[in-house]
Amino acid sequence: LKPLSYTENYAFVGWYDGETEALAGTYKVTKAVTLTAQWKKGIIVTAKNFNEGLQSAISDPDSILVLEDDITVLETITISSGNVTIDLNGKTLKNESRTVVQVADGATLTIMDTGTKGSIKASGDYVVWNYGSLEVTDGEISGVGYGVKNYGSLEVTGGNISGNYSGVDNQGELTVTGGSIKASGAGRYGVDNAGILYLSGAPVITSESY
Repeated sequence: LKPLSYTENYAFVGWYDGETEALAGTYKVTKAVTLTAQWKKGIIVTAKNFNEGLQSAISDPDSILVLEDDITVLETITISSGNVTIDLNGKTLKNESRTVVQVADGATLTIMDTGTKGSIKASGDYVVWNYGSLEVTDGEISGVGYGVKNYGSLEVTGGNISGNYSGVDNQGELTVTGGSIKASGAGRYGVDNAGILYLSGAPVITSESY
């Protein structure tokens, strides 16, 4: 749910009760509360200015990279440093031959979607490869191999992650409090876990039988 009014060139982050984000499924209301809308500077990008916008977002952690159109990238997007937030804004970010996004050790990426059915898709083995810190709050991550390969810290509070082999191949630390993680291939696990896994709330994790 977005506010009815907004400030131009700013992207809606979410509703907050003080410092606590009021996320559906995890935020419990026990008394009357006042929620406040939070915003960040929006860097609007298309295919033509995506790389320039990404560098601006890396330099400014108080901004959000907002997709204006569907974007197909030819090379893997590398979040080399900083704290970057990507708002899919109902659009699709994809790579037809390799990993779409790689998060380096020490870098942080948040994936959100203030639109409808925003997605990150890949035809390679992995859609997102994470060595740093990755948070998925909304949107869809889907691929023919794995949705996310995680060697770092991955937090899933919403959205949908899926892959034919598994939704998440976890070699690091994975916390799931919402959303869904799914494997669509026969005999595959929603989460292929060889790391540390924390589950709470009401997430949906689906594996496929033979």
